[in-house]
Amino acid sequence: MSHTVPEDRDLLLAHALLDDRRPATTPPGLPDARLDDQLSALPGVRELVRRSWRRSLLHHCDPDRSRARPAFDAAELRSRRQESPLLPALPVLDRLLVQPATDTGLVVAVGDAFGRLLWVLGDDSARRRAAGMGFEAGADWSEESVGTSAPGTALAIGQPVQIRGPEHFSRTVHPWSCTAVPLRDPRTGEQLGVLDLTGDEKAVAGHSMALVRAAAAAAEYALMVESRPSAFPGAVASAASPPAGRHAGVQVTGPHAALIAGGRRLDLRQRHAEILLLLAEAPDGLSSTVLAEALGEPGHPLAEVTLRAEMVRLRKTLDPVGLAIGSRPYRLPGGIEVDAVRAREALTRGDLDAALDDVRGEVLPASSAAGVVALRYELGAQLRHAVLESGTPAQLCRYLDLPAAAEDTEAWRLALKLLPPESPRRPGIVAHLERLHG
Repeated sequence: MSHTVPEDRDLLLAHALLDDRRPATTPPGLPDARLDDQLSALPGVRELVRRSWRRSLLHHCDPDRSRARPAFDAAELRSRRQESPLLPALPVLDRLLVQPATDTGLVVAVGDAFGRLLWVLGDDSARRRAAGMGFEAGADWSEESVGTSAPGTALAIGQPVQIRGPEHFSRTVHPWSCTAVPLRDPRTGEQLGVLDLTGDEKAVAGHSMALVRAAAAAAEYALMVESRPSAFPGAVASAASPPAGRHAGVQVTGPHAALIAGGRRLDLRQRHAEILLLLAEAPDGLSSTVLAEALGEPGHPLAEVTLRAEMVRLRKTLDPVGLAIGSRPYRLPGGIEVDAVRAREALTRGDLDAALDDVRGEVLPASSAAGVVALRYELGAQLRHAVLESGTPAQLCRYLDLPAAAEDTEAWRLALKLLPPESPRRPGIVAHLERLHG
């Protein structure tokens, strides 16, 4: 979703209309039809913002006095954090959002289902600046508390939201912009909380919504796996292993998924590649319920009868090369390696060259399976962070050859900065940057 920048003039007029409103005659909680009509006549004020302002006026008279309220003291905040169903998602959010946001002036916030911030993460200076407007752990950022804001409004309407500067109801927040996505229970669809990226205009840049959505999807997948830790208690690996010395490789990065085993290369159907990837990510196996959830879209698991049929077909594909998938839970035999999983392991141990060797493109780019989408964005974010933070010029150039880097202006600019003047890659990089900037 791209962010449409509204007309600042219309937003200034809209705030002037709020100033002209008479609290004595139209107190909070009462409708103001005249103001509704006036706001609707300003095309530069998005309908999403107008509706949120109307809700905000049910609780506030004066945008100058609308500020976030403390919701928890320090002791209660600690307790709420420990009890939060979102706690298991923090490690993946740290990798995908918090670490990349370091030194950018952006902060990442995780709030509960009522808009109360449980964690505000980022570098110290960014968090101090945000705390100056009350954006800190323990504060209430619901619409009822502070009016229009990305975290509060996203929870109010149950959808991803971007709010830019003066679109906020509270004038204290006008120097800031934010993108927020609701976080849901992957089994029931119930809102558990909200994930927010707050800062300057970078927080609502074209890629920000995609980044926060991806992090939210990865977090929900982590919650799904965490929610079933005993789906296979005491499971003993009994899947057939390939004969000694025989190994199989699965390629899931790039446009064509394939199985390479016994000197043969077999093209894989997308669903079969999805299954092999998800099982490779879970060495102890996955129950049919968890695997069906990971193969479906969020809130819409794959029917288990469909999963069983796909497993029958996949076993027939693997049988000629001597591989068999275990049951109860489903798990891969020993000796199967998946390129995306191997790349993540390489990044974990700091071997960027090995990771780049395995990444031929995005992870199953056509897949919309919840678990695959989460892994796709997690690997992409990890790889990008490693390349930009510590990559050599040669490694950076290898990264630029990947489809995912085509629109990554920051990476292309960094390459131009790091490559020596005599590098044969420089003219192509200059030309690519010129195309990116029109």
